[in-house]
Amino acid sequence: MVPKSKRNGVTLIEAVMVVVLLSASAVASSFVLRPRWSTQRSVTGVIHHVAEALTMARNTSITNQADVRVERIRKDGQAMLQITEVAGPIRDERVTWFELGPEVTVEGSPSEILFSPLGTANRDLRWRIIQGGVSGDVRVSPTTGKVQFQVP
Repeated sequence: MVPKSKRNGVTLIEAVMVVVLLSASAVASSFVLRPRWSTQRSVTGVIHHVAEALTMARNTSITNQADVRVERIRKDGQAMLQITEVAGPIRDERVTWFELGPEVTVEGSPSEILFSPLGTANRDLRWRIIQGGVSGDVRVSPTTGKVQFQVP
């Protein structure tokens, strides 16, 4: 007859499995408790995209010594930025579009801004980017042309 062994405590594998399961449940519950997380992340990306497009327009204006106009438009149900580089001494007029997405709304004034070859803007710009109830802001200073943004 084989004696029955009496086991006290838990094995290392059992302890590790408990920690892994608790960690997985904590991560899963964070998504349940904060359902707007993915929307916030998405709108943050759009805000960065808009800020980068405005900064690129300003830098292009300085580099190519020509005015660059950025206009927010809605085309085929999509929020878009239309960037028009006015003909200058270096190149002909060129138009570029940046799609922001069908669920994105851009509010605020003005609807367009013009960057000069000196790097300044023709006016103050304040846009609110909204997607899925989450929003952030993009601003352009007229005196410096610098782009600033605030994410949720």
